[in-house]
Amino acid sequence: MPEQEPSLPYDPQALRKQAEEAAAEQFVDDEFPSPDRTPQFLHELRVHQIELQMQNRALREAQAELEISRDRYADLFDFAPVGYITVDEVGAVCEINLTACTMLGVQRGRVLGKRLAVYVPPEVKDRFLEYLRACRRAEPDEELIGEFLLGDAPEGEVSVLVRTGIASEPHTTRRQYRLVLTDISPQKRAENALRALNETLERRVAERAAAVQLLCDVAVTANHASSVREALAFCLQRVGEHAGWLCGQAWLPADDDPDLLVPVCAWHPPDRLELSGFHEGTLRRPLRRGEGLPGRAYATAEPHWVSDLARGLQPARAQRARELGLTAAAAFPIMAESHSAGVLEFFAERPLPPDAEMADLVFAVGTQLGRVIERKRLQDRLLSLADEEHRRIGQELHDDVGQELTGLALYVETLTELLTDSKRDVSELAGKIGAVIARIRRKTRNLSRGLVPMEIDAPALETALEGLALQISEATPTACTYRSRGRTRVAARRTATQLYRIAQEAVSNATKHSRAKNVEIELAVDGAAAVLEIRDDGQGLPAEHGPPPGVGLQIMRYRAELIGGTLTVESPTSGGTRVRCRVPQIPMEGPLSPEVG
Repeated sequence: MPEQEPSLPYDPQALRKQAEEAAAEQFVDDEFPSPDRTPQFLHELRVHQIELQMQNRALREAQAELEISRDRYADLFDFAPVGYITVDEVGAVCEINLTACTMLGVQRGRVLGKRLAVYVPPEVKDRFLEYLRACRRAEPDEELIGEFLLGDAPEGEVSVLVRTGIASEPHTTRRQYRLVLTDISPQKRAENALRALNETLERRVAERAAAVQLLCDVAVTANHASSVREALAFCLQRVGEHAGWLCGQAWLPADDDPDLLVPVCAWHPPDRLELSGFHEGTLRRPLRRGEGLPGRAYATAEPHWVSDLARGLQPARAQRARELGLTAAAAFPIMAESHSAGVLEFFAERPLPPDAEMADLVFAVGTQLGRVIERKRLQDRLLSLADEEHRRIGQELHDDVGQELTGLALYVETLTELLTDSKRDVSELAGKIGAVIARIRRKTRNLSRGLVPMEIDAPALETALEGLALQISEATPTACTYRSRGRTRVAARRTATQLYRIAQEAVSNATKHSRAKNVEIELAVDGAAAVLEIRDDGQGLPAEHGPPPGVGLQIMRYRAELIGGTLTVESPTSGGTRVRCRVPQIPMEGPLSPEVG
C-alpha cells in the first residue's frame, strides 16, 4: 500500500507558476546547453527532483512533529498545576495559562492586556503593588517571592505563592516579568486548623491548670480551716470566681434534723451589694430534703442545673432572682462518707447549660469540704465522747462499785460488832466479805481493760482475741466465740494492737447498740492479707437516710488506715452486721522474729 502523503499547507500549481516566473527572470541571458549535454542535464534534474522531494517530505514530517509539540506544549502550559502569567513593565497581562485564569476567576480573553493588580483584593493591593515595584528594581537574574490573595471576589480568593523571574520582550529592550503562581490554600487551611487546634489546646491546658490550682487552694484551706463555715466561704468565692458565676450559697443539714437544709453562708462580688438582700432572704428560709434546687441536689447526691428559675426555685426566690438579673442556677452536693453532707448553690446572669467538666471539678471541691465536715464531726464527737465516758465511769463507780463498797462497809461494821462478842461464829461473814471483795476486783479489772490502752504483742493477738470473747461471754448476756483459719499471726505489734482495738469496738457496738445475742470473731488469711471479721445477729446498720454513723465506726476506720488496711461495714441479707478489716501482709510460716511495732 503506497504511503499516504500528508496534506500540503500550500497550492502546488501556484507554487509552480511562481517558480517559472522566478526562473525566467533569473536565467534570461543564459544560453541553452548543447544537445549532446542534454541527457546529462536531464539526469541531474531528475536527481535534483528526487532530492527536493525527499527534502519536502522531511520538511512536512518536521512540520507535523512541530504541530504535535505545539499542541503538547499548549496542554502543558494551559493545564499545568501552577499558574503562569507574563506581565509587562506597567503590570499588564501579556500571557496567562488556564490554571492562572482559574485562580483569578476570569476568562483568558478578558484578562489579557489588563493590569494584574485589578484582581488583587483591596486589603492586599498596596502590598502587591510594592511587590511589582520591587520586581522592576530587581536584577535580571534575581527571583522574588511573595504570598498574596488573588481573585475578583471574596468567595473566589485563593492564597498563592508568587515567584517572579525577569526577562526581556522579544526583539526589544523592554522587560517582562514571568510570574509562577502556586495555590497554597490547602496549606493555609491546614495551618489555620493547626493554629486553632494549638489555641484550643493552650486554652484547655490553661483551664486545667486553673482547675488544679483551685483544687490545691481548696485542699490547703480545707486542711487549715478552723471551722466548716470558713472552708465553705472560701470555696464559694474561689469556685464562683473560677467559673464566672455571680453569687453562691452553702447549705448544711440541721444538727437536730438531717432532712432539713439550713443556709450557713453566702458569697457575692464586693461591688454587687444588691445581692445581699437576696442572700438575707434565703438565710431565713430552710429547705426540706428534695425541696427546691438545693433540696433536690441534697436528696439525689447529684448536680442539678436550672435554666428557668421560675420552675427551679421557690416563687419568692425566683421573683427576687429575676429582679436582680439572674437567669440560671446550679447546685452541687457536698459528699461525706458516700452521703450528701451539704450543697453548694450558684447563680449566673447568663444561660448555664450542664457542664460535665465543671460538675467533676465542683464534685472534687465538695469532696474536700466533706473531709472538713467529717473532721469537724469527729472532733465534736470525740469531745462529747470523753465527757460521756467520764460520766459513765463515774456512774458505774457510784452505782455498782460504790454500792458494793457500801455493803462491804456494813459487813465490816457487823464483823466489828461480832468480834467484840466472842459468843458468835464470824467465819461465815468473813467468807461473804471475801466474795464481795473478789467481785469488786473483777469489775474493776474489766473496767480498767476498757479504759487503759493495751499493747498486744504480735504472737499474742489470737490469745487476746480469745480472751476478749471469753470476757464478753462472762460479763454480758451475749455469746461470743473466736476462731482462726490458717497461719494468721501478724508481724508487727502495732498491727496486732489496732486489730484488737477494732475487734473490741465492734464487739462493744454489737452488745450495746445492735442487741446481738451471738457474736463471732474470726481471724483468717486471704491471699497475702490478714482479715479480721466480726459478725453478729443484731439489728444491723441504720437506714440510708438515718442518723449519721457513730463515732465508734469512724474510729475503727481510722485505726484500719493507720496500719494500711481497709474497713468495710455492711448488713448481710441474713441480718445482723459484719465488720471486716483487711490488712495486706505476708502470712508468717515460721517463728516470729522479735520486732517493736
